[in-house]
Amino acid sequence: MKKSLILLILGFTLIIGGCFDDDSNGLEEIKIIGLENGQIKLGEKYSFEVCKFYENGKVSYGNATWASSNPAVVKVNDEGEITALKLTTESAVIITAKEETTVGIKEVYVIE
Repeated sequence: MKKSLILLILGFTLIIGGCFDDDSNGLEEIKIIGLENGQIKLGEKYSFEVCKFYENGKVSYGNATWASSNPAVVKVNDEGEITALKLTTESAVIITAKEETTVGIKEVYVIE
């Protein structure tokens, strides 16, 4: 009886622990999903998604801290929505999605 109770408590602890797993540990890679050709038309908006890959094999979609290498050309908001404000000349605007020290990047060109 005592052994069964211990096994039951241990099993319950493992199940509950798995439900509250902290995915911020072991983040290996962030991919920015969308706009596969890297081009957006002047004046258009587009919303990216973030896909996070963890050491334990888990994959999740979620939030990140977004930034643009040139917000005067392509701005990005806190939800990953970009807006094409000016045409790009020679180089792409780099959009980044960051969580802790892991960063995903996407090159974006603004076309007519």
